Amino acid sequence: MIIAIPVKEERIANHFTKADHFIFTDESGEIVGRQPNPAQAAGCAGKSALLALLQSERVERVIVRQIGQRMLSRLLDNQFAVFQTQTGRQELRHLIQAADEWIPLTDAKQGRQSVNYQTKQQQGGCCGHHQHEHHDLVQTHCQGHRCCETGEPGECATHESAGHQPRRHGKGRCCHS
Repeated sequence: MIIAIPVKEERIANHFTKADHFIFTDESGEIVGRQPNPAQAAGCAGKSALLALLQSERVERVIVRQIGQRMLSRLLDNQFAVFQTQTGRQELRHLIQAADEWIPLTDAKQGRQSVNYQTKQQQGGCCGHHQHEHHDLVQTHCQGHRCCETGEPGECATHESAGHQPRRHGKGRCCHS
């Protein structure tokens, strides 16, 4: 069984998606892998990449200190067993040894409610498309097809021609916030 642990400064991270990287261990606590966190600075697409990473590493359990409701829901929907540790930012070797103290998270409501979610939705989703000066152009362009999620070359030409300068976040993707 592979266990994923979000790590920051070589201790369990306070928040799941804010971890620097993920450590993968077996049930005895032996480290079998380590990967950078794709969700750390990549917005919506990064969280999907994080799920794909966990699946590719054949993770069965995820240990967290804090996790948002939406991400917890996605983990549960993808059949990951999620457990919360109530301990402080302890060293990893002690974390696995304290497995009997883990609290199973079985409902998304057990996660933290996002303080930014409603604001993001009012602004057009994860990338804030609706907050720009060219609201009508952006809204029309993005209906059902967001360039930040597709990463297709030239996808931002509509925005750029309207004077919008997207911020690039690697792999040709942009985020319009």
